[in-house]
Amino acid sequence: MRNLRTYTLEGIVIRRRNIGEKDRILSLFTDEEGKIDVISKGCRRPGSRLCSFSDIGMIARFGLHKAKFLPIVSEAMPIYIPDGAQGHFNKTERLGYMFKVADKLFHEAEPHKKTYNILKQAVETISDGDFQLVFLCFLSSVIEDLGLQPELYSCSICSKEINSTSKIKFSHKGGIAHQDCSATDCEEVTTDDIKLLRIIFEKPFDQISKSKVSDHVFKKVYGIVKSYIEWHFGDILPQKIL
Repeated sequence: MRNLRTYTLEGIVIRRRNIGEKDRILSLFTDEEGKIDVISKGCRRPGSRLCSFSDIGMIARFGLHKAKFLPIVSEAMPIYIPDGAQGHFNKTERLGYMFKVADKLFHEAEPHKKTYNILKQAVETISDGDFQLVFLCFLSSVIEDLGLQPELYSCSICSKEINSTSKIKFSHKGGIAHQDCSATDCEEVTTDDIKLLRIIFEKPFDQISKSKVSDHVFKKVYGIVKSYIEWHFGDILPQKIL
Protein backbone atom coordinates (compact mmCIF):
# COMPACT_ATOMS: atom_id res chain seq x y z
CA MET A 1 0.00 0.00 0.00
CA ARG A 2 1.35 3.44 -0.92
CA ASN A 3 1.72 5.96 1.87
CA LEU A 4 2.56 9.01 -0.24
CA ARG A 5 -0.15 11.32 -1.52
CA THR A 6 1.58 11.62 -4.89
CA TYR A 7 3.12 8.86 -7.00
CA THR A 8 3.78 7.89 -10.61
CA LEU A 9 2.66 4.93 -12.73
CA GLU A 10 3.49 3.89 -16.26
CA GLY A 11 0.30 3.11 -18.16
CA ILE A 12 -1.67 2.99 -21.38
CA VAL A 13 -4.98 4.82 -21.83
CA ILE A 14 -7.43 2.05 -22.81
CA ARG A 15 -10.71 3.94 -22.26
CA ARG A 16 -11.92 7.49 -21.63
CA ARG A 17 -15.22 9.04 -20.57
CA ASN A 18 -16.09 12.73 -20.54
CA ILE A 19 -17.41 14.17 -17.29
CA GLY A 20 -18.60 17.69 -16.73
CA GLU A 21 -17.53 20.32 -19.23
CA LYS A 22 -13.75 19.98 -19.09
CA ASP A 23 -12.72 16.71 -17.43
CA ARG A 24 -12.29 13.05 -18.33
CA ILE A 25 -12.11 9.76 -16.46
CA LEU A 26 -9.31 7.66 -17.94
CA SER A 27 -8.97 3.90 -17.58
CA LEU A 28 -5.25 3.15 -17.46
CA PHE A 29 -3.75 -0.30 -17.93
CA THR A 30 -0.57 0.03 -15.85
CA ASP A 31 2.54 -2.04 -15.36
CA GLU A 32 2.49 -1.99 -11.55
CA GLU A 33 -1.18 -1.86 -10.52
CA GLY A 34 -3.11 -3.28 -13.45
CA LYS A 35 -6.24 -1.43 -14.50
CA ILE A 36 -7.11 1.75 -12.61
CA ASP A 37 -9.40 4.74 -13.21
CA VAL A 38 -8.08 8.28 -12.80
CA ILE A 39 -9.42 11.80 -13.39
CA SER A 40 -7.74 14.12 -15.87
CA LYS A 41 -9.04 17.52 -14.78
CA GLY A 42 -9.37 20.26 -17.37
CA CYS A 43 -7.94 18.10 -20.16
CA ARG A 44 -10.75 19.09 -22.55
CA ARG A 45 -10.03 22.77 -22.10
CA PRO A 46 -8.34 24.35 -25.18
CA GLY A 47 -4.60 24.51 -24.64
CA SER A 48 -4.59 22.10 -21.69
CA ARG A 49 -1.18 20.47 -21.22
CA LEU A 50 -3.00 17.22 -20.39
CA CYS A 51 -5.13 17.16 -23.56
CA SER A 52 -2.88 14.92 -25.67
CA PHE A 53 -2.23 12.58 -22.73
CA SER A 54 -5.93 11.81 -22.42
CA ASP A 55 -6.24 10.11 -25.81
CA ILE A 56 -6.76 6.37 -26.37
CA GLY A 57 -3.51 4.49 -26.84
CA MET A 58 -1.25 7.08 -25.20
CA ILE A 59 1.59 5.49 -23.24
CA ALA A 60 3.00 7.72 -20.53
CA ARG A 61 4.28 7.90 -17.01
CA PHE A 62 1.42 9.54 -15.16
CA GLY A 63 1.95 11.64 -12.05
CA LEU A 64 -1.03 10.97 -9.78
CA HIS A 65 -2.38 12.63 -6.64
CA LYS A 66 -4.50 10.61 -4.26
CA ALA A 67 -8.02 11.99 -3.79
CA LYS A 68 -11.22 10.95 -2.01
CA PHE A 69 -12.73 9.16 -5.01
CA LEU A 70 -10.24 8.66 -7.87
CA PRO A 71 -6.58 9.65 -8.27
CA ILE A 72 -6.09 12.94 -10.12
CA VAL A 73 -3.59 13.26 -12.98
CA SER A 74 -1.17 16.05 -12.06
CA GLU A 75 1.31 15.54 -14.90
CA ALA A 76 2.20 13.09 -17.66
CA MET A 77 5.55 12.27 -19.23
CA PRO A 78 5.15 10.73 -22.72
CA ILE A 79 6.67 7.35 -23.52
CA TYR A 80 4.96 6.75 -26.85
CA ILE A 81 2.39 8.69 -28.86
CA PRO A 82 0.56 6.26 -31.21
CA ASP A 83 0.89 8.29 -34.40
CA GLY A 84 1.66 5.02 -36.20
CA ALA A 85 -2.03 4.14 -36.03
CA GLN A 86 -2.86 6.82 -38.58
CA GLY A 87 -3.70 5.36 -41.98
CA HIS A 88 -3.86 1.80 -40.67
CA PHE A 89 -7.59 1.28 -40.17
CA ASN A 90 -7.45 -2.52 -39.88
CA LYS A 91 -4.62 -2.40 -37.38
CA THR A 92 -6.28 0.38 -35.41
CA GLU A 93 -9.46 -1.67 -35.18
CA ARG A 94 -7.55 -4.65 -33.78
CA LEU A 95 -5.78 -2.37 -31.31
CA GLY A 96 -9.16 -1.05 -30.20
CA TYR A 97 -10.31 -4.60 -29.51
CA MET A 98 -7.17 -5.20 -27.45
CA PHE A 99 -8.09 -2.23 -25.26
CA LYS A 100 -11.68 -3.47 -24.90
CA VAL A 101 -10.55 -6.98 -23.93
CA ALA A 102 -8.12 -5.63 -21.32
CA ASP A 103 -10.83 -3.34 -19.93
CA LYS A 104 -13.45 -6.08 -19.79
CA LEU A 105 -11.47 -9.10 -18.55
CA PHE A 106 -9.06 -7.65 -16.00
CA HIS A 107 -10.16 -6.47 -12.56
CA GLU A 108 -8.92 -3.23 -11.07
CA ALA A 109 -5.69 -3.15 -9.08
CA GLU A 110 -4.53 -6.58 -10.31
CA PRO A 111 -1.22 -6.30 -12.23
CA HIS A 112 -0.74 -8.45 -15.32
CA LYS A 113 2.83 -7.75 -16.42
CA LYS A 114 2.95 -10.08 -19.43
CA THR A 115 -0.22 -8.66 -21.00
CA TYR A 116 0.84 -5.09 -20.18
CA ASN A 117 4.22 -5.54 -21.88
CA ILE A 118 2.69 -7.11 -24.99
CA LEU A 119 -0.01 -4.43 -25.22
CA LYS A 120 2.68 -1.77 -24.91
CA GLN A 121 4.76 -3.43 -27.64
CA ALA A 122 1.65 -3.76 -29.82
CA VAL A 123 0.97 -0.02 -29.62
CA GLU A 124 4.61 0.78 -30.36
CA THR A 125 4.81 -1.57 -33.36
CA ILE A 126 1.43 -0.90 -34.95
CA SER A 127 3.08 0.24 -38.19
CA ASP A 128 5.45 -2.73 -38.39
CA GLY A 129 5.13 -6.46 -39.11
CA ASP A 130 2.02 -8.62 -39.28
CA PHE A 131 -0.43 -7.08 -36.85
CA GLN A 132 -2.79 -10.04 -37.22
CA LEU A 133 -0.25 -12.17 -35.37
CA VAL A 134 0.35 -9.42 -32.81
CA PHE A 135 -3.39 -9.50 -32.11
CA LEU A 136 -3.28 -13.27 -31.58
CA CYS A 137 -0.18 -12.88 -29.40
CA PHE A 138 -2.06 -10.40 -27.21
CA LEU A 139 -5.03 -12.76 -26.85
CA SER A 140 -2.72 -15.62 -25.88
CA SER A 141 -1.09 -13.44 -23.20
CA VAL A 142 -4.52 -12.60 -21.78
CA ILE A 143 -5.38 -16.31 -21.60
CA GLU A 144 -2.05 -17.08 -19.91
CA ASP A 145 -2.29 -14.19 -17.41
CA LEU A 146 -5.75 -15.39 -16.41
CA GLY A 147 -4.36 -18.88 -15.72
CA LEU A 148 -6.13 -20.62 -18.62
CA GLN A 149 -3.32 -21.56 -21.00
CA PRO A 150 -4.56 -24.49 -23.10
CA GLU A 151 -2.80 -27.84 -23.23
CA LEU A 152 -0.92 -28.08 -26.54
CA TYR A 153 1.07 -31.32 -26.20
CA SER A 154 -0.98 -33.87 -24.24
CA CYS A 155 -4.67 -34.72 -24.50
CA SER A 156 -6.58 -32.23 -22.36
CA ILE A 157 -9.19 -34.93 -21.62
CA CYS A 158 -7.26 -38.18 -21.02
CA SER A 159 -3.84 -36.55 -20.30
CA LYS A 160 -1.99 -38.98 -22.57
CA GLU A 161 0.70 -37.68 -24.91
CA ILE A 162 -0.28 -36.60 -28.40
CA ASN A 163 2.02 -38.14 -31.03
CA SER A 164 2.58 -37.25 -34.66
CA THR A 165 0.12 -39.87 -35.91
CA SER A 166 -2.69 -38.98 -33.53
CA LYS A 167 -5.94 -37.67 -34.94
CA ILE A 168 -6.74 -34.62 -32.84
CA LYS A 169 -9.30 -31.94 -32.17
CA PHE A 170 -9.24 -28.79 -30.04
CA SER A 171 -11.37 -28.59 -26.91
CA HIS A 172 -12.67 -25.10 -26.10
CA LYS A 173 -12.51 -26.15 -22.47
CA GLY A 174 -8.89 -27.24 -22.18
CA GLY A 175 -6.83 -27.58 -25.38
CA ILE A 176 -5.93 -30.32 -27.86
CA ALA A 177 -7.54 -33.72 -27.46
CA HIS A 178 -7.52 -37.12 -29.11
CA GLN A 179 -10.33 -37.48 -31.61
CA ASP A 180 -11.62 -40.49 -29.68
CA CYS A 181 -11.74 -38.40 -26.48
CA SER A 182 -13.39 -35.37 -28.04
CA ALA A 183 -16.67 -34.00 -26.77
CA THR A 184 -19.24 -31.58 -28.15
CA ASP A 185 -17.04 -28.57 -27.38
CA CYS A 186 -14.28 -29.80 -29.75
CA GLU A 187 -13.46 -28.80 -33.32
CA GLU A 188 -11.19 -30.16 -36.03
CA VAL A 189 -7.62 -28.83 -36.22
CA THR A 190 -4.67 -29.40 -38.54
CA THR A 191 -0.97 -29.66 -37.77
CA ASP A 192 -0.54 -26.10 -39.14
CA ASP A 193 -3.19 -24.86 -36.70
CA ILE A 194 -1.42 -26.50 -33.76
CA LYS A 195 1.94 -25.14 -34.94
CA LEU A 196 0.59 -21.57 -34.94
CA LEU A 197 -1.07 -22.05 -31.54
CA ARG A 198 2.26 -23.18 -30.10
CA ILE A 199 4.02 -20.19 -31.67
CA ILE A 200 1.69 -17.57 -30.19
CA PHE A 201 1.73 -19.16 -26.74
CA GLU A 202 5.44 -19.94 -26.56
CA LYS A 203 7.56 -17.66 -28.76
CA PRO A 204 8.86 -14.19 -27.79
CA PHE A 205 6.84 -11.23 -29.05
CA ASP A 206 9.46 -10.05 -31.55
CA GLN A 207 9.56 -13.46 -33.23
CA ILE A 208 5.77 -13.68 -33.42
CA SER A 209 5.35 -10.20 -34.89
CA LYS A 210 7.77 -11.02 -37.71
CA SER A 211 6.37 -14.46 -38.54
CA LYS A 212 4.39 -15.14 -41.71
CA VAL A 213 1.28 -17.27 -41.87
CA SER A 214 -1.44 -17.85 -44.45
CA ASP A 215 -4.78 -16.07 -44.09
CA HIS A 216 -6.52 -19.44 -43.95
CA VAL A 217 -4.50 -20.63 -40.94
CA PHE A 218 -4.78 -17.25 -39.22
CA LYS A 219 -8.57 -17.22 -39.56
CA LYS A 220 -8.83 -20.80 -38.31
CA VAL A 221 -6.60 -20.16 -35.28
CA TYR A 222 -8.34 -16.86 -34.54
CA GLY A 223 -11.64 -18.77 -34.50
CA ILE A 224 -10.13 -21.36 -32.12
CA VAL A 225 -8.76 -18.71 -29.74
CA LYS A 226 -12.02 -16.72 -29.94
CA SER A 227 -14.09 -19.82 -29.07
CA TYR A 228 -11.69 -20.70 -26.25
CA ILE A 229 -11.93 -17.23 -24.67
CA GLU A 230 -15.70 -17.07 -25.10
CA TRP A 231 -16.19 -20.56 -23.62
CA HIS A 232 -14.67 -19.13 -20.43
CA PHE A 233 -15.78 -15.48 -20.51
CA GLY A 234 -18.72 -15.09 -22.90
CA ASP A 235 -19.11 -13.19 -26.18
CA ILE A 236 -16.51 -10.40 -26.09
CA LEU A 237 -14.69 -10.64 -29.44
CA PRO A 238 -15.75 -9.74 -32.99
CA GLN A 239 -16.96 -12.56 -35.22
CA LYS A 240 -14.54 -11.43 -37.92
CA ILE A 241 -11.36 -9.44 -37.54
CA LEU A 242 -10.09 -7.48 -40.56
